Order: sequence, then structure tokens, then C-alpha cells
Amino acid sequence: MKVEHFNAKPPTLADSDQVSRVRSAIQNALADGVLSRQDNDQILTVMYADGKVSQEECELFRVLQAKIWRGEVCLED
Repeated sequence: MKVEHFNAKPPTLADSDQVSRVRSAIQNALADGVLSRQDNDQILTVMYADGKVSQEECELFRVLQAKIWRGEVCLED
């Protein structure tokens, strides 16, 4: 499903860097196929580091959630 945001502004270079940091945090957290509470907290810390969450960052987090729901990623107890 494609969602259009009419107030969306084109991403800046800083936004692109932030998205890259979030992507890296998620990749690092999933390196072992298990997501711990600490991993999740680290991802959220990186996402909120600039005081806002972009559409791209939300999409990355949604993909992570979908992997958990499908059982592709295990949650650590």
C-alpha cells in the first residue's frame, strides 16, 4: 500500500544521514537474528536522536516489525 503525504518535504542530506544511521542500527541489531530489549532501545535512541522521525525511518521500523511478526527475527527473553 502506498501512502502519500501531501505535506512531505524532500529529504535533506542530514535526513539521509539519519536514515543511514537508523538502517545501520537495525542491521547491527539483527546480525545474530535475535532482537534484544537493548537492541530495540538502541534503534529507538538513534531514530529519535534528531528530535523527529522521518517517513523513511518509520518504514525501516515497520519492516523490522514485519520480520518479527513473520518469525524471521526472534525476540530475546
